[in-house]
Amino acid sequence: PTGDLDVWTVSAIAGESIIAQISEITDTGSFSPKIRLWAPNGASLGVSAGTTSAELEAVASVTGTYLVLVSSNGSVGSGTYQLTVTKP
Repeated sequence: PTGDLDVWTVSAIAGESIIAQISEITDTGSFSPKIRLWAPNGASLGVSAGTTSAELEAVASVTGTYLVLVSSNGSVGSGTYQLTVTKP
C-alpha cells in the first residue's frame, strides 16, 4: 500500500562494512526507492534514495542487529524492488 514501510534486519559485528543496494523492479505509481540504515543503539547510519536505485554503505558502529528500512522517496508511490545487503 501507499506509504508502506518495509523493515529488514542484518546482523553485524562492530567494524564490519554493511552495503545495502536497492533496485526498482516495477513502478505502479511514482515509486522511487529509499533505504535507511539504523544501528542497534538507535543511531542513524545513513539514508540513500534514487529514481530507480540507491546504495548505502556504512561501518557497523556496534555489534548487533541493524535495521534496513525501505520506502518510497516520495509521499506516494508503490512498486516492487530487489534489496541486497552484503558485508564484504
